[in-house]
Amino acid sequence: MPILLMLMLTLFPSCQMVFKKEPKKSGLTIMTWNVENLFDANLDGSEYSEYKPGNGWDDVAYRRRLKLTSDVIDDREPDIVFLDEVENAQVLKDLSETYLSRHGYFYYGAVKKEGDAIAIGFLSKIKPDQIFIHNVAQSRSLIQINIQKDNEKVVLLGCHGKSRLGGIDATNEQRLALSQTIVHVIEDESPLLILACGDFNGDVDDGKEYGQPPLVDAGGSLYQTYKDKGSLCISGDRNYLVDTTMYGADRDQALHLSKPGTYYYEDDGWHFFDHIYASMAAFDHEGLDFKKYEIYAPDKLCRVEGVPFSWERDSLNGISDHFPVVMYLE
Repeated sequence: MPILLMLMLTLFPSCQMVFKKEPKKSGLTIMTWNVENLFDANLDGSEYSEYKPGNGWDDVAYRRRLKLTSDVIDDREPDIVFLDEVENAQVLKDLSETYLSRHGYFYYGAVKKEGDAIAIGFLSKIKPDQIFIHNVAQSRSLIQINIQKDNEKVVLLGCHGKSRLGGIDATNEQRLALSQTIVHVIEDESPLLILACGDFNGDVDDGKEYGQPPLVDAGGSLYQTYKDKGSLCISGDRNYLVDTTMYGADRDQALHLSKPGTYYYEDDGWHFFDHIYASMAAFDHEGLDFKKYEIYAPDKLCRVEGVPFSWERDSLNGISDHFPVVMYLE
């Protein structure tokens, strides 16, 4: 582990890890959440302008965001939570050591490329056996965490797809590169239990009109063509999880999720951007298996009309423009 961490810190200076002893319990609960620009109160130089200290952003505002964020995590007490749009590992450290200090999140890390304002981070109660960073061309890196839980090896992938600001076509290739990287990892790690977690910033079959969709419906007419070219294939049918096809709870008609999506944009309504995709090993009746999936959207995370209560920096109200999702395995 020291050698692996040294390599990570050399190649990716913003990836920082802390390890201690963790509590144990059976089963596995995973959360992923885009927390919408959770910056600390220090001036590092890469912040978005509205989050630079001295520009209306200070430690009081930062601590309020930590408290609001930790309250949501505390509600579901996941064993591991991936957080998109944190500034750096210091944010994870502050969450772990302040408002979540009694919950055993002794392991944390954040990964971002040089010059980026935001990172992909995680908090974990379970000690990682291995951690890898996969470079994605012209996009954010993919973080891989391998753990051992209930005598089963689990591969967790944390990601954050490129934003669609400027149009789907402008960044379709970057999201496709992320999907292709995830597919490569699935091929390498199969038949292990693999969970791909994060804000993919795209709906299934987005991008067909621009060449190739990063996420493709496994029941679609061009499924095999796109699959052969590296699109991440998604199915809601638990009996149709062959090869690298992953289970997507949003496409499972047997589930009744609390919301029609995890993100709401005024111009075109609901989108299901945030996912925990699962490999076929989650349904093999051996070791850990899928139990339940939810979009966590209590009133405190919603505006009166039921959409996510986006963070408002000026008023210090709201919390995030995305709902978190949670997967339970037992």
